[in-house]
Amino acid sequence: VEGVSAVAPLTFRAAKLKSGYALVQLHGLTPGGARRGTVRFAPNAKHITIEGFVLNGQLPKNALLSSYQGAVVLAAAGNQSDITVRNMRFYNYSVSSWKAGYTGMFFGFVTNTVTNLTIEGCTFESLASSNSSHHTLGAIVTRQGTYKNLTIHRNRFIALAVDAINVRDSLFDNAA
Repeated sequence: VEGVSAVAPLTFRAAKLKSGYALVQLHGLTPGGARRGTVRFAPNAKHITIEGFVLNGQLPKNALLSSYQGAVVLAAAGNQSDITVRNMRFYNYSVSSWKAGYTGMFFGFVTNTVTNLTIEGCTFESLASSNSSHHTLGAIVTRQGTYKNLTIHRNRFIALAVDAINVRDSLFDNAA
C-alpha cells in the first residue's frame, strides 16, 4: 500500500458485536510454503494496525499443517516497523488443526530487525498442538531476529496446552 506513513497509518478494524468480538472472521493462509499466515506482514511493512478480528482454528483453511506458519506472521526478511495487533481473538486451534512445530498464533521468525511491535488486548483461547514436544510453539512466538520496542500487554490466555509466550534465539532492545 503506497502512502502509508507515521502521519498516515493504515488500520484494518472489524466492527464489534455486543459480545465484544468482531463481525468478521478471517480465514485461509497466504499462498506459498513457509511463513504462511491468515495475516502476513510482508518485509518492510510499516505503520499497520489490525484490530478486532476473530481467527478460528476449526475453519479448515486456518489449519497450521506445516512449520513456520501462524495465524498472524511476520515475513522472514523482517524490517517491519510500527505494527500493532489489537483486540484480536485466536481460538479453537486444537490437535486436529495445529499439527506442526515452529508455529504460533502470532509468529515472528525473522532474520533482521522488527521495530515498534505491539500485541495488546488479544484473547488466546483453547490452543493445543499435536506436536506438543516441539520447542517452538506458543500463543506468541519470537524466533531469531532482533525486536526493538516490543510491547506485549493486556492479553488474555485461556485453556492453553502450549506456551503463552515463547521466546527462542531472539534479541530484545527496549531502550527508550
